[in-house]
Amino acid sequence: MKKDNDNKIKYELMELMASDSFASSFAFLIIISVVTLVFWGPSDKIFLSVWTFCLYGIIFIRTFFIKQFLKNKINFNAIYLIFHILTILSVALLSIGLMLIFPRVNELYQAFIVMIIAGTSAGAVMTLSYFKNLSISYLLILIFPLIYTLFRQNSDILHALNYLVILFLIMALLFSIKYNKTIITTLKNKNQILKTKKALEVSKNNFESIFKEVPVGLFTYNEKLVITQANKALATFLQAPVEKLIGLDMKTLKDKVFLQELEKVFLNEKVSYEGKYHTTLANVTIWIKLNAIPMYDTQGNISSGLGMVEDITQQVEYQEQLKYHAFYDSLTGLTNRNAFTGYLQKFMHRLERTKEYGILLFIDLDNFKNINDSLGHDVGDYVLKIFAQRIKKVLRKGDIFARLGGDEFVILIFQTESNPIFINEIALNISNKIHEALKEPIQSDTETLYITLSLGIKTLQSDEKDVNTILKHADIAMYESKNSGKNKTSFYDAAMSEQMQRQLTLHNELKTAIKEKQFELYLQPIVDLKTDKIVSAEALIRWNHPTKGLIFPDAFIDYAETSNLIIEIGNWVIDRAFEMFHELNHTLEDIAVNISLKQFYQNDFEDILLNNAKKYNLHPSCIKLELTESVTLKNLDDTVNKMLAIKSHGFKFSMDDFGTGYSSLSYLKNLPFDYLKIDQSFVINMLKNESDKKLVKIIIDVAQQFNFLVIAEGVETSEHVKFMQENKCDFYQGYFMSKPIPIQKFKTLLS
Repeated sequence: MKKDNDNKIKYELMELMASDSFASSFAFLIIISVVTLVFWGPSDKIFLSVWTFCLYGIIFIRTFFIKQFLKNKINFNAIYLIFHILTILSVALLSIGLMLIFPRVNELYQAFIVMIIAGTSAGAVMTLSYFKNLSISYLLILIFPLIYTLFRQNSDILHALNYLVILFLIMALLFSIKYNKTIITTLKNKNQILKTKKALEVSKNNFESIFKEVPVGLFTYNEKLVITQANKALATFLQAPVEKLIGLDMKTLKDKVFLQELEKVFLNEKVSYEGKYHTTLANVTIWIKLNAIPMYDTQGNISSGLGMVEDITQQVEYQEQLKYHAFYDSLTGLTNRNAFTGYLQKFMHRLERTKEYGILLFIDLDNFKNINDSLGHDVGDYVLKIFAQRIKKVLRKGDIFARLGGDEFVILIFQTESNPIFINEIALNISNKIHEALKEPIQSDTETLYITLSLGIKTLQSDEKDVNTILKHADIAMYESKNSGKNKTSFYDAAMSEQMQRQLTLHNELKTAIKEKQFELYLQPIVDLKTDKIVSAEALIRWNHPTKGLIFPDAFIDYAETSNLIIEIGNWVIDRAFEMFHELNHTLEDIAVNISLKQFYQNDFEDILLNNAKKYNLHPSCIKLELTESVTLKNLDDTVNKMLAIKSHGFKFSMDDFGTGYSSLSYLKNLPFDYLKIDQSFVINMLKNESDKKLVKIIIDVAQQFNFLVIAEGVETSEHVKFMQENKCDFYQGYFMSKPIPIQKFKTLLS
């Protein structure tokens, strides 16, 4: 940037010098002509003619190039070099000529030569000082030979004149330098002024452009609060044309909430306003953010005010939504979990002060997941909203009704009592009203839904402080209602918490057992009654607990079912069963594996079976899947289709515990089982109990009618075996042959 500025100044200097050079050239030609005429007599006429002709030629050539430059036909660098060379050449030729003439003439002519040189020097200072180096060079070339010549003369007068010439040279040099500096400073100042002026014009244009196009409403106004300028953005959100805003007296507006703030600008204050504003012109209410600042004239006096207005309606509405969602549930409009914990905390502080009792109700809708899964989440959301509306009508003003999430709700009854019996009576009364509110079915567009709920009551005491523990206790009471058959109300007591703690411990230990592979499969032989040989085995899981020793499935399978850990455990059992069959080297026809309800209804259950068969390079027929009646009775059509798909690969199915379900016989004809297992509860007592004996015979007969193979469980004596053989049962298992044993012992049993 600095280099560009320097080049620009040099160019301007060259232009100025070129313009002045015409007058100086004309003067120079006159001086040469006068010198030629004066010295024509006493000097050599040939020398004088040649000298004059050369100087004339140099001046004319220089003038020609100067004109070309001014017509933009020669660039700066070329004219700069040409001008300097021709100027130095002309002064050198002038000086040489005069110094050659000087010794040959008398003192009067010599004085004339000194005057010519002095005059030419003075003119050169004025003309050539645009370029300091050129001016100094010109003066030195012109005057220094004169000083030398005068010094060599034997005349006191000329010596005295020489001192004056030296002084003149010094003064001329100083003047030239100072004049050059002044010219350059002037040009720089001029350029800076032009640059500043241009910048101001650009700033003005930019300001006007920004003022018009910026997406923030802008307006200027005078001390009388009359708008003098307004931009498009202001006109847009005020829904009025710019022309109507300019000249508008704001004191005439209907809404004057911010006028007092605008007036403060003329007291040299920056002001702001944020709030609602009702527009007179468009008759709409918006939220605005207004800032105003003073604007000054060139003397520093406040000339007007500049107002900046933003329409923040959307921002305010968004903030209101955020605030709403921070405290309320978006679906039901109830208090949400975060806000409720705050209310409960304050309520517990109140009980701490008053030493009274309070009530917390914890509600969960029964079987709500089935509604979402079968009818869709839209119907589920509708049910939740209707439920919330009905319960609100039961509650009193001041009670806090909140949705914790999903289908879980809590109610904090604002009433307190000093007697716990009274507060519990109030809780039961409210609980009954809540249950009553759901007796009427909820009617959706396509379904009539009968909804029930499980409710837990936690009696709040003054010494309780941790709200999370309080909520946990209420939750435990609610689960007690669910476990008791649902559609019930239960009060929390410490025994429930202990039970939950035991379940939590069991849960964590089971997860560790899965991770560390603490499970083991035992095998119980299944014997062919015709050949009395072991042809199959049932795989039964055992848990080798690191501290409690061997744990039987009765102690953990039920919980694994409810907690979904049964999926991981069941998948491990399938994998291990295939591995054991491979290890037994095909000495059995198959291994029976018990399949849980949740395991069977996995979407990828069929893939899991096939992947394990591929993993151990075994045919699917080596695995027999045992299902209970509870598995098969859920979604009968889907169950049958899934069984048929699995059977198509070669897997076999056995109905476990047959005879214990109330509807087994009615569904039997539709289910594609290969085996039926008579439950051991009938077999063990059949020789003593005639009813059990008849039932066993009926089961065997029915199975034969449907072409099922029959396996009798619980065979413990030779009499049991004999009975089964006489009644044409196909297989048996039980302690008569062997209890469930590890695979190594099972191998010994086979050999």
